[in-house]
Amino acid sequence: MERRAPLRIVGRWESPRRAGRRVDVVGESQYQATLDELAGGKRRESQYISTNAELWREPDNPHDPNAVQVRIGGRLVGYLPRLEAERLAARMDAAGEQAVPCAAEIRGGWRDGSDEGHYGVVVWLPRARMG
Repeated sequence: MERRAPLRIVGRWESPRRAGRRVDVVGESQYQATLDELAGGKRRESQYISTNAELWREPDNPHDPNAVQVRIGGRLVGYLPRLEAERLAARMDAAGEQAVPCAAEIRGGWRDGSDEGHYGVVVWLPRARMG
């Protein structure tokens, strides 16, 4: 029986490619089980699941006070790269925002019997002013 993701899959008219700058999320290797659940399990071919995400500030992160989490379906799936996080964190802090929505895509997650691919996440950073 095929599992389906509890995600809000976006339509073509909401395509993330139309909104903001594309950024590859980092640290997804630590959240592969979560991504597998969200994607509904691995399949023979790579998946491209368009959905929505939230970018959450994590100022208490011991490795980076500008850290920005990427959450899909309310679950942590990775982080913005350091430079992108620094830029967005400054905007979020100035606007008093703890979280902002963005478009996202879960990619990969294939298994062909002899090998398998991990999941990756791409987000499109919001262009609009916050606040």
